[in-house]
Amino acid sequence: MKKFFFLLCCVTLIVSSCKDPMTVQFDNASHGQAAEVLLMMDKQTWAENIQDSIKGMLTVPQTGLNQLEPMFDILHINPKDIDAAAQRHYNIVQMELSGNAKETSFSIERNTWAMPQIIITIKGNNQDSCLNCFVKNQETIRQELYSNDIKKLQGVYEDRVDMNLQKLIQEKFGITMNITSDYSIAREEDDFLWLGYRTAVNDRFIMIYKSDNKNLSRQSVINQRNLMTRKYIEGSTDAVHPIVTQFANMPYAQPLQLGPNIGLELRGIWETENDFMGGPFYHFSFLNTQNECISVDGFVYAPNEKKRNYLRQVEAIVKSTK
Repeated sequence: MKKFFFLLCCVTLIVSSCKDPMTVQFDNASHGQAAEVLLMMDKQTWAENIQDSIKGMLTVPQTGLNQLEPMFDILHINPKDIDAAAQRHYNIVQMELSGNAKETSFSIERNTWAMPQIIITIKGNNQDSCLNCFVKNQETIRQELYSNDIKKLQGVYEDRVDMNLQKLIQEKFGITMNITSDYSIAREEDDFLWLGYRTAVNDRFIMIYKSDNKNLSRQSVINQRNLMTRKYIEGSTDAVHPIVTQFANMPYAQPLQLGPNIGLELRGIWETENDFMGGPFYHFSFLNTQNECISVDGFVYAPNEKKRNYLRQVEAIVKSTK
């Protein structure tokens, strides 16, 4: 298989296993596999088409990948079978039919049995009204579950922070970030830092840079990212660099606030100029108090592998920016 062009950089990276950090356990910590939702729903009570509709709305394609993967994986359990272990799952969706329910209700509870945890409950006395409630709130439901995924990962990473890298990032860019010791410096310049985490089968990267660009429009942020990668990330030849893939609505862009920082979020795909490599990326740019543009970017190279969980891992690191 063709060697990834990033390996041309002279940097020693530790090869480690692909063990999913979401399985790490702590006292009172919730558990569950990455991107997993525990669906508490009595199959005998609910019509099959209702069950399929609920699962379909939870398994819509993950945004910003260069292949189809579901946003969540569904683990089904009968409410009668729930035990102490199931109660500690970090993402729970409950569908309850009760003749005592006077109306259909939608609720969100947090950290009931473990931390972090979210329990989303739809309760009513009619299957159709419960389904309509789910349809009406589906975007909120997916976003709440997704945000809790990120929070779960960030909790794991907080206990694995590389203090030296964190100090370097703070000194260079005036931000703090929970970057783990899995990452090593691939390239450092006055306005640029590139960190890599390489395993035997895939690579994850965090890129941080600053510029005088004060225009946080979608195209301006894309152009600035391409400028930095062409300048600092070298390929097999001078003409080979990673750039942002642009087509239709890709990359997706929307305003985002991380702590006090209000900026622009990008989700999309990177490709290689004059080559055939690529993968997904997650990006955030904002203006600091000095009116400099600070950009934090996580991207993944994982040929022949599913990429959703890797992308979510780098996104959790980017979103730890303060």
